[in-house]
Amino acid sequence: MPMTRKDYVATAEILNKFLDRLDSEDFNDLVFEFSEMFLADNKNFDEIKFEIACYEEGRVNVNGSVR
Repeated sequence: MPMTRKDYVATAEILNKFLDRLDSEDFNDLVFEFSEMFLADNKNFDEIKFEIACYEEGRVNVNGSVR
C-alpha cells in the first residue's frame, strides 16, 4: 500500500524534532534518503515541501498541513 500525505507529514514531524540533536550532515543525509524513498513510492511527492517541513521549526502543524 502506498504511503499517504499523512505519512509524509508524520515523518517530517519526527525528523524535525531531531534537527538540533543530530550532526547537520547526518540530518541532511536522513532527509535526502527519506525524500528519495518517498519519491520512489509516489511520483507526485513534493520534495521541497518535505524539506521545508523537516528543516523549519513550526512548519508542520497538528492537522497535517504545511504552513
